[in-house]
Amino acid sequence: MAEKLKVLFVDYRTDDAQNALRALGSAGLRCLAQRIETRPELEFHLEYFQPDLVLSETSLPTMSGLDVLRVVHQRSPGIPVIFYSTAVDPVWADAALKHGAADVVLKERMNRVVFAVNRARVVVNLQVVRGTIDAACR
Repeated sequence: MAEKLKVLFVDYRTDDAQNALRALGSAGLRCLAQRIETRPELEFHLEYFQPDLVLSETSLPTMSGLDVLRVVHQRSPGIPVIFYSTAVDPVWADAALKHGAADVVLKERMNRVVFAVNRARVVVNLQVVRGTIDAACR
């Protein structure tokens, strides 16, 4: 039996996180999920929940999506961050991708989150393989 994918949702709306989780489940991905809203919760869950990936709203009452991205990259480098939102400014999306976001998905196309998650998992696996090969070649 496949191990569950640990997903950390950074979102102030429970229903959006549940919709994304339903889309992942419908695609056969077994997930263990936590939903948080604040930076202290994000820092805590990165350390103790140790997610495989982060799915985040682009804008939260207490921090921006780019703040989420910075915290994840500082505390847990290598964990992919995928953003979702009702409307995404193309300039913001471009900045998020340039700063290391794995993807940006519109909520109205939440089924696309499955593609984004699978792609992010492949990239992480390739990075692990590359690191192993690099270490073996030294």
